[in-house]
Amino acid sequence: MTGLLIKLLICPAIIFLSDILFKEVYFPSFYGYLFIGMILAATAHLLEVFILKPGTLWRSTLIDFAAAFALVYMLSAILPGVSVSMLGAVNTALLFLFSEYALHLWLIWRNKTRKA
Repeated sequence: MTGLLIKLLICPAIIFLSDILFKEVYFPSFYGYLFIGMILAATAHLLEVFILKPGTLWRSTLIDFAAAFALVYMLSAILPGVSVSMLGAVNTALLFLFSEYALHLWLIWRNKTRKA
């Protein structure tokens, strides 16, 4: 549950940061950040629940990267006014990869990967 709460804050922030940093990413409104960020957070959390455990740090992180790339690229196509190129989706997914790596490390170190 801790991971989900963190993701609900971090994912929209990463989308916002991508909009600022990369010219290949454009969101005309706050709702785009929220929409894609919340779907990204929920998806990443589900992947974390099913995959993350000690010994799967890199596998889980790389799967999160692939999912983030696909979601950002595909979901941006359905939002009006949003423009994200393939390079923009890769750059956004790389930012997401760094945050997920740090979060996964923390969850493993704190022994919060056990399933109930």
